[in-house]
Amino acid sequence: MALKSCGGTKGDTYKTLIDTKVSLLFIVTSNLSMYLVPVKNIKNRSTLNLCSKYEEYKINQ
Repeated sequence: MALKSCGGTKGDTYKTLIDTKVSLLFIVTSNLSMYLVPVKNIKNRSTLNLCSKYEEYKINQ
């Protein structure tokens, strides 16, 4: 999933999730799996792959 906002004719990044005051990231995948990830535990600045590392943040359905 993308963690940055891009725009303009050059596609420049103008904000990333890390640069905001958001403390939790809520994610819903195409198969309706849900995750609630603390932003402080995200080290990437541009993308996030929901691999086994993030399974502990999966919300039980």
